[in-house]
Amino acid sequence: NFTVTIPAGNYDPASASSLFGLGITIINDAIIESNETIQFTINDVPASYTRASTTTCGSPAVVNSTHTIIDDESPSLGLTKTGAYQDANANGKTDIGDRVNYAFTVTNTGTTTLTNITIADTLPGVTISGGPIATLAPGASNSTTFTATYLITQTDIDEGDVINHATANGRDTLNQVVTSPESSVVVPLQRNPDFTVSKVVAQTSISAPGALNYTISVVNTGNVRLTGVALADTLPDGTAATLTGPQTDVSTIGSLDVGETWTYTTSFVVGQARYDAGANQVNNVSGTTAQTDTARTASATTTINRVID
Repeated sequence: NFTVTIPAGNYDPASASSLFGLGITIINDAIIESNETIQFTINDVPASYTRASTTTCGSPAVVNSTHTIIDDESPSLGLTKTGAYQDANANGKTDIGDRVNYAFTVTNTGTTTLTNITIADTLPGVTISGGPIATLAPGASNSTTFTATYLITQTDIDEGDVINHATANGRDTLNQVVTSPESSVVVPLQRNPDFTVSKVVAQTSISAPGALNYTISVVNTGNVRLTGVALADTLPDGTAATLTGPQTDVSTIGSLDVGETWTYTTSFVVGQARYDAGANQVNNVSGTTAQTDTARTASATTTINRVID
């Protein structure tokens, strides 16, 4: 409830002598704005107020009234985040240890000054530099205080992008937290799935029937992990080879990691009839993965040197 006693008398709105103080104290409002007003309304419905006189001969005074405080302060923050890929080692391809560099523009989109503004970023491993912003006036923007860096991981490259979300947080004049809407940025990463298949035979030529021993190597020469590696090896007689392997140099099961080599072995016995025929023994292999469109092929050839008495 709020009560003001209005002295009895005649009041002319145009006369300064008709002004009187309301005795109102505004608390928790540090900024006085040009359009911040107090509306004080005399209730003209007799049933809702009582009248009394401050003098014996004066006109009755209205002692009950209503009031409304209109305050247009509306604290709010805006955040714009941008990200750019950096080839940290300048090798012309995206790999582990390359960077994403972020920039932040913080804008006071409200009507009251904000203080102690910071950035919160949800991306694990991101490093934010700068801040806090001490004060930011209504309508003002700051794009120089905050930056951030992020080191790209193999998982990021496999997925083909880095997705990041951030918010700005500050305090209003009541020391209440003001949080911006989330700002998100997607930085695409170049993916280059690639691999090679090579095959060697220990016996490049033979002078008698015997075994041919083959070694097949599959190497991830791209920048993403490869899965679904499959080899089809055709022996010199046209049958499918049984491969032993792979032997791997990285422990990730089922995944041919970047730079990793898988090794397989197989063998074929050249019998007397094939030897006597004298034709070169050609072994072909074809390899595919889930991430590549075309097969990689390789072959190994053994020459038969017949000894004729």
